[in-house]
Amino acid sequence: MKRTNSILIFLFFGIFTCTAQDTLYKKNGDKVLAKILEVNTQTIKYTQVNSELPIYILDRSEVLSISYKNGSREVFNAEPNIANDDYVAQKIRSPRTRSKNLVDIQNSPITIAGNRYSISEFRLSPPYVDAIVLNKNDKQLSVMIKAAQDTRRTSKLLGFAPIPMGVSSYFLLIVGSINSANTVNGGISANYLATSGLLAVAAIGTGIASIVLNAQSKAMRRKAVEKYNLTYFGHP
Repeated sequence: MKRTNSILIFLFFGIFTCTAQDTLYKKNGDKVLAKILEVNTQTIKYTQVNSELPIYILDRSEVLSISYKNGSREVFNAEPNIANDDYVAQKIRSPRTRSKNLVDIQNSPITIAGNRYSISEFRLSPPYVDAIVLNKNDKQLSVMIKAAQDTRRTSKLLGFAPIPMGVSSYFLLIVGSINSANTVNGGISANYLATSGLLAVAAIGTGIASIVLNAQSKAMRRKAVEKYNLTYFGHP
């Protein structure tokens, strides 16, 4: 029994260990599991997972993107910075009229409708809302937006957790059922049931936490946009 539980615990935590690394995508199609040490304007330094040496150095021009273990992603040489006024304006150009006239996003308030945002008739996705607000270089607004982004990233990470937890809980019940054939009463051991139940509860709990944090992130972004409108346009 102890040996079986040890194996299951090893498998369970192994699922998370496999995801606890950075992933580097090269332009030639290679995918590298790595520990990113430094990203600068010319090169990217990294080591192998769970290792400090050797240190590898890649030219930034060879790298397409990096997916970090905390859930964030960095794309290289893809598109201009979305905080750039002209770029954001081009991105929210009307797809229906295909008009070449750009919205003056820095001199227009952001309309709020629930968790939806727009300027004039143009819908804005959350990343573009963040870019517009951050482009003001207002310290308080920047803190509010970045807090919303961090909360959203945590929500995504917790949203993934129920999958391995649920699989482990189900797998534990299967193992318990197999082992129950060798018992006198033929029932699943209480230890299996208890551990499986704990994993199931944990899966439900992290799922709920993910939903709550996602709602908090949206509320935080809404407050930041309301303050943005109030500060620069006189109304929330």
